[in-house]
Amino acid sequence: MRKAFYGLLVLMAVAAGFFAAKYPRSAPLALATPATSESVASEAKATPDSSPRGAARVTLDKGLDLLLRGGDRAEVRKLLEHAAAQDQTFAAPHYNLAALDESDQQWDAAIGQLEKVLGLAPGGKLAGRAAVDLARVKATRQLWKTPEGQAQVRYESSVAQARLLLQLDRPEEAITEATGALGMDGKRPEARLALADALARTGRYDAALVHLRLAAEAAPALKGRIDKAIGEVSQLKEYESLVMGADQALSDARYADAADGYQKAWTLRPLREACGLRAATALAFDGKFDRAQAMLEKLLASKSPEVSREAGKQLATVRTLREQDQIMARSRADAEQMRKKTAALAKQMGIDLGSDAASEPSKAAPSTPGGSNDGHATTRPAARDPVLEAIEKIGQ
Repeated sequence: MRKAFYGLLVLMAVAAGFFAAKYPRSAPLALATPATSESVASEAKATPDSSPRGAARVTLDKGLDLLLRGGDRAEVRKLLEHAAAQDQTFAAPHYNLAALDESDQQWDAAIGQLEKVLGLAPGGKLAGRAAVDLARVKATRQLWKTPEGQAQVRYESSVAQARLLLQLDRPEEAITEATGALGMDGKRPEARLALADALARTGRYDAALVHLRLAAEAAPALKGRIDKAIGEVSQLKEYESLVMGADQALSDARYADAADGYQKAWTLRPLREACGLRAATALAFDGKFDRAQAMLEKLLASKSPEVSREAGKQLATVRTLREQDQIMARSRADAEQMRKKTAALAKQMGIDLGSDAASEPSKAAPSTPGGSNDGHATTRPAARDPVLEAIEKIGQ
């Protein structure tokens, strides 16, 4: 599974600020962003669900949930309007209705909804956001009067939508949205930065690097920051390659190679402690119990409860395996020592322990053609183990 990549969001925010002076902002309101949800929730917390505010909050949540799941926008609008009717003092439904109106280029309607928010919730966090959005929507309405302005609004709206999709961890949809924005204006960097972020999150690092380099060319003032992002994506690409190689080595029972790959990946991304756990597993399979134990003892101190708990489980297993290995090693050493003593004493007594005839068990003799006088076939007795014979003679 690919790990989500969020490093470029900060970079995109910087880009948005950098271009604010040259390109007046005209991005749509963020529908149901975390900040909006917090503001809405804070208004509803003090009110029981049985009150008009509680009922309106439930309806609003249904509408926002449907919107975030990509549901029918007409149905979303009905739910938001119903929430506003359930509690006519509730500002949050109007804020989200303004977002819908703006995304539909209904500027006057959006302005009207934002003005209602300011009237219903003066001085609150939501009102502060509404005031900023109101000024922006009015500027957007002016831009919309010219073809060039409309193109700019569509571009920035598409980029804003791609960023929202990234915040909702929907990178595939963000790729589609950012690609569309790039088709509208390939000279500005914002769409490329959003696209690079989405591509990196889905593991398409080479494509992400291409767009980052092109964005750096389009925005020389941001080159330093973009170069850092390029380094981050390059490192992620190397990390993924190391982990995939180590996974394959572990599957092929090449435990030393697997342990080496996981450790290198962990060095690149120290916060990816799962690589440390995998490295310890590979070391244990390779019989390197001391190294596996040292690594797991380090992981016991992890800030992640899951990693610390798993390290503890693995550590108990590795300690048991290590003890068993030490017991077997001592047994092998004792057996080897006994063999050497036996061989030395046997040599002193002239017993040849290496004789093929002495060490090979004899085969049963064939039956006598007519059988013996008692009617039974005769066989030679099986040869004794020469080592046992030597020990018996030593005892005598």
